[in-house]
Amino acid sequence: MLKTIAPKSQLLQKYIESFYLFNSAIHGSISYLAFPHTNTGLSFFKGVSIERGSYRVKISEQKAAGDSVCIEVLGKYTRPVFVSYEGAIDEISVVFKPLGINRFIREDHSKIAGSYSQPYCCDDWLQNARDLFNSDNRIEAL
Repeated sequence: MLKTIAPKSQLLQKYIESFYLFNSAIHGSISYLAFPHTNTGLSFFKGVSIERGSYRVKISEQKAAGDSVCIEVLGKYTRPVFVSYEGAIDEISVVFKPLGINRFIREDHSKIAGSYSQPYCCDDWLQNARDLFNSDNRIEAL
């Protein structure tokens, strides 16, 4: 299931294009090409491992990871990135408008996102991810 949600708050609408929730209860494979754009993504994952290669990202279910969370932040990329999901995946993403992410992080985006995709290991954001995944109503939590 993929659900796209527009921010309700007028303040958030200035900086955030949309939120999306992806939950694949099917233990299969899904893949797509992500094309370059001006928005910035911040994705929260629960119970996965992430492998990065040359313009390739593989997100795999890891049962041993349990309820652990991780965050992936997109950087600038100038060619398509092949993204694949393996197994049951639980993801919540924030799609920021150009430069919008800078209102929500302490560091400059270019300092934390030097590559097309990398982990973001900020304790505050990791706690936010845990709270979102533990929420009874994720849509209302956004």
